[in-house]
Amino acid sequence: MVHVGTRHRVYDKRHHAQQMAEEAKWKRQDQEEMAYRRLLHNNMDNPPCGTYRNMEGDHFEIEALGEGNITKINVTIENRICAPGTIWMPLTPFGEAGKPFDWNAHAAACGGTIEYWRAFKAEVGFNELGFITDPYGRRWRMFQLKPVTLRDIDGMMIYEFGSADTLDTTREHYLQSSDGTFQVVPPTPAPQPPLIIPGMSTSSTPEPQGLFQVGSMPGAMYPPPSYTTTYEQNPTYNGHMS
Repeated sequence: MVHVGTRHRVYDKRHHAQQMAEEAKWKRQDQEEMAYRRLLHNNMDNPPCGTYRNMEGDHFEIEALGEGNITKINVTIENRICAPGTIWMPLTPFGEAGKPFDWNAHAAACGGTIEYWRAFKAEVGFNELGFITDPYGRRWRMFQLKPVTLRDIDGMMIYEFGSADTLDTTREHYLQSSDGTFQVVPPTPAPQPPLIIPGMSTSSTPEPQGLFQVGSMPGAMYPPPSYTTTYEQNPTYNGHMS
C-alpha cells in the first residue's frame, strides 16, 4: 500500500506538470492568434504579402490567393535559418537616425514582443578582427556581425551596416580555428533581460560599409550595438571563450 501511494503521488506530480505545460502551450497559441488578428485588423483584413515575424520567434508568410483573398503559411525551421552574415530584420526601420537600431524600441513601438512585423533577410556581413592566440597556443580567427545603425536620407530611414576593426564586447562575436572548430563568444557582461524602453543606447557612428534602403513608415530585435570598445590586433587571448 505504501508503494502504491508513492506511485500515485509521483503520477499526480507528473500529471500536474503535464497539465501546466499544456495550459502554457494553449495560452501561447491564443496569444499568437490574437496578434495575428490584430495584424489583420490594422490592415483592414488585407495585410501586404510577405514574411512576418515577432520577437518571440514566431514566423509565417502571407500569400495572395487572388480576388483579394490571402492565406497564412507557417515557415519551416529550415527556411527560418539564415546564411552566415545574414539576419532577419524588420522591413521598416524604426528609431532615431545616427543611433544603433534598437530592438527594444521597436517592440515598444509595435506594442510588445508578440506583435508581428514584416521582415526580410538582410545581408549584414562580418567585420574581420584579426587573429588571437589562446593560452594553449591555438590560433583563432575572430569576426563579428557588422553593427546596424539608422540613417536618415531625405526623410527616408535606412539601415547602415558599419565597418570596424575593433571588437564590440557588448555583442557576441565568433572564433574559428584552422581545423574549422567554431566558437560563439557571448557578450561581456552578459545582457540583462530585455526592457521595452525606447532610445536606450548611444554611440559614435562607424564608417559606413553598406546601405540598405527600405520604406520609411514607422515600424522592429537585436541588442543595440556599441562602438566604445578598443581592441589591439593579434593580442594574446585572455581565455574568455564560450
